[in-house]
Amino acid sequence: MCDVAASLCPVWKEEHCLADGGIAWINKRAKHKRTTQAQTAAKKKGRVPAQEEEVHRRFASVADAEEQQRQADQDEDEDRDHSIEDELTEETFAPYAPVHFKKGQPHPDAVVETTSLSFAELPPITYKLALPETIYKPPSPINPHGGALSNLQLETVTYACQRHESMLPSGCRAGFFLGDGVGLGKGRQLAGIIVENWIRGRKRHLWVSVSADLMMDASRDLKDIGFSHIRVWNLAKLPYGKLSRKHGGVEDGVIFCTYAAMVAKKSSGQTRAGQITEWLGGSAAEGCMLFDEAHKAKNLVPEKKANANGIAKKGASSQTAIACQTIQTDCPLARVVYCSATAASSVANLAYMERLGLWGVQTAFADFHLFHSAVQGGGVGAMELIALDLKRRGL
Repeated sequence: MCDVAASLCPVWKEEHCLADGGIAWINKRAKHKRTTQAQTAAKKKGRVPAQEEEVHRRFASVADAEEQQRQADQDEDEDRDHSIEDELTEETFAPYAPVHFKKGQPHPDAVVETTSLSFAELPPITYKLALPETIYKPPSPINPHGGALSNLQLETVTYACQRHESMLPSGCRAGFFLGDGVGLGKGRQLAGIIVENWIRGRKRHLWVSVSADLMMDASRDLKDIGFSHIRVWNLAKLPYGKLSRKHGGVEDGVIFCTYAAMVAKKSSGQTRAGQITEWLGGSAAEGCMLFDEAHKAKNLVPEKKANANGIAKKGASSQTAIACQTIQTDCPLARVVYCSATAASSVANLAYMERLGLWGVQTAFADFHLFHSAVQGGGVGAMELIALDLKRRGL
């Protein structure tokens, strides 16, 4: 890699081992080359050695300045690369802990939320729970149900009940969206909402989920809180007709049904959804409607799909979504909770969640179609903004 043969190099024995193609060697080689060129040029012009030394000094000075500038540029590039790397490796999640709710026992596991969601601050708490004081204290032989709901879960129950105190401009009671992730104990939180309303005298509730097997989980959650006397009834095992006790049904408690059962009906046209509405109290019903795994009731207003001719055609809404919407309409004062860890992943999943007040009277969108059109183009970013807004308003 030298410019001359090894036999002609005056410093071969001292410096040949540095000729590795590295930056230090390249700079030394360039410096030596400039010095040689300066000396050659000076001899051609008949300069004296003193002049040659001055030229050499000047070339060396310029070379040193260039090296310092190159090193500074390299350091700046490294700093920029580190900054970009830090930005790209920014933590996706941030630790979560209740801010306004201080009572109760800590959650048994660490809980996080997305970093972006952590910037949305929850509103102050104005609702006071009626739950027994023993639930806030540590568990003990004389207080077996202490801490059955952690302070984080109690915070959710509080915000849900606080939201239910509000009415939408449409005249319906405002609803709440429980979007906690898998494993955080959403079933226990739903049970807590029922217990809070039970204590306040509201004793007819609906719990909808994806499988009848989950009814045992609902009963267990109520039992773990200390309210095993609240009966959970499987709709599939109750007769058609009126659900009141004198007709072979139940008087109070929780009716548990699946989304499939919601659309079931007899040949006479009598529907399970109609039964539930009547049992809850219809327009006077103030109990809870808990839609667990709420994303199963999507497709109320499905996106348009192209047919064989390439023409976009609107599909039919699912019967499940229509049933869920109808029962909410027939019970405008019911306390609705939508529960899903994935509902905010697609705007179509929100179609029947009318109680959130994201569209309708006195909002920016007159109906869901306008809301869908505005949000759909924004993709995941727009859905993230909706999640931020839901949290900021305590929804």
